[in-house]
Amino acid sequence: LVMRNVREAWVGASERNLETVLWLAENLSPCILFTDEVDQAIGQRGTGASGDSGTSERMLARIFEFFGSTRRGQILWVATTNRPDILDPALLDRFMVILPFVHPTRTERAELLPLLARQVGRTLADDVDAARFAALPRLEVLTVRSLQEIVVRAGLLADYESGQIGSPIQWTHLEGAVDDHKPTYSPLEHEFIALKALEMTSFHSLLPWMGPNGRRQDADWPLYLDPLVDRATGRLKAEELSARLRELTQLRAADRALR
Repeated sequence: LVMRNVREAWVGASERNLETVLWLAENLSPCILFTDEVDQAIGQRGTGASGDSGTSERMLARIFEFFGSTRRGQILWVATTNRPDILDPALLDRFMVILPFVHPTRTERAELLPLLARQVGRTLADDVDAARFAALPRLEVLTVRSLQEIVVRAGLLADYESGQIGSPIQWTHLEGAVDDHKPTYSPLEHEFIALKALEMTSFHSLLPWMGPNGRRQDADWPLYLDPLVDRATGRLKAEELSARLRELTQLRAADRALR
C-alpha cells in the first residue's frame, strides 16, 4: 500500500484521511505500508500548538497509538525522507530500522555513468573513461539526479558539435558539462542532511559501506566522510561526527544570514 499525502486544508479532513489509511492497512494486513516524504505527509510536534491548528500533534498521536496496536508485526511500515533533520524524534523512535542513503562514491559514480547514459538513450565514445569522470572533484557532493543532468547536457553538447541528434558523448563533452554545471542546492545543506541520516542509523552494519561482518573491502564512502570514518573498522567516529554537525549548523546559520 502506498500512503499519499493525507493532508487537506479543511479542519479535521487530514485526521479523517489518516484514519481511512490506517483502517485499510489493518484490514488488508499482512501488508507493507509505504510513505514517501514522511516529513511532509505527517509533520512534527511543536513545543505548543503547531501552526496547523494542532493537526500535526493529533496525527502523530494517532500514529503512535497505531504503532502500539495488536497488529504489531502484521503491518510493515516503510517511510522515506530527504529531510531527516526535521523528523519528529518520537516518530523516528518508532521505526526499528533506519537506513541511510548518502551521495554516490567515486566507485559508484563510475558505475552509474554508462547506466545514466543508457537511460537517456545515449552512447559513450571510446575516449570516455568512467573512472576518470568519477574522480573529478566537482562531483563529490552531487546527487544521482545532478549526474543525470550532466549526462543530458553532455549529450546536447555532442549534438551541437556534430550537427546530428544522438551523437556519441565524447570526453570533452562530459568535461564541458561538468564545468558548466551549477548546483541548485547548497553543498553545506547536503552534507548536513547526509550526516544527520548517518547519525540516525540504527546499526553499524547498515552503513552503506558495511556488511554483517564489518567493513566491506570493496566499498568506499564519499570523501567528506574520510575524517569521520574509522578506516580499519568502517564505524563512524561519534565525537568527530557530532563536532562536524555542530560546525555545519553554525555554517548553515551564517550562510542563511547572508542571503
